Amino acid sequence: MPIASRAFYIGIDLAWSLENPSGAAIIDDKSHLVAYRYCHGVEEIMQLVSANPDAVVGVDAPLIIPNATGHRPNEREFLKKFARYGLGVHAANRTLFEKRFERYAGFELYAQLQDAGFGFDRDNLYEVYPHATILSLFNGGQVLRYKASVPKAERIPALKQLQTAMFDVITIPNEMKKPIEPLKGKELKAEEDFLDSLVCAYTLLHCGQNECCSFGNDTVGKLLTPKIVLTM
Repeated sequence: MPIASRAFYIGIDLAWSLENPSGAAIIDDKSHLVAYRYCHGVEEIMQLVSANPDAVVGVDAPLIIPNATGHRPNEREFLKKFARYGLGVHAANRTLFEKRFERYAGFELYAQLQDAGFGFDRDNLYEVYPHATILSLFNGGQVLRYKASVPKAERIPALKQLQTAMFDVITIPNEMKKPIEPLKGKELKAEEDFLDSLVCAYTLLHCGQNECCSFGNDTVGKLLTPKIVLTM
């Protein structure tokens, strides 16, 4: 079933390390971008969120990690549906995260979101996964390879495709529309993070108006994705 519709939807492309910036976008129920910030730290993200207490928030990151090893329960549910399309998900577990992070940004963000009145049990907080939304709605059931690990000759066209898709479904101010080709290094990563935050926000808007899939529960975290739409 669709999630509860709201006036505003906040998409957060969270950097898992506190040292890196995170993209945070707000769109309204008419699919207009009303705010965007490239945030440095959880506190900047929460400034946007706290100014919109009636919004629903979607975060591209694990917020609850109850398992010591392997995949989380919501990830295992997700893989049963999406693995057939070649889409995987990094295993989030305490053993790996304690080795990798001295302070993991997802835990700090989740604690502050709860303090601000957002939670999986309140139907105003979800985990989201841009790759799943792109595969489901914008790329015919196929994984779009646009991340930094992909060769540039493939990555740039994929980012252009993603940008076009987002600008088609979200009204973006002209001054925020950047051509992909001239961007390099940190500027290219910043544009990728911007687009990912738009996908996160659009996932929520779409799932407020259409049937969607939810994996997990209040205890382990709810991962929200659109239903896969395959077009000929």
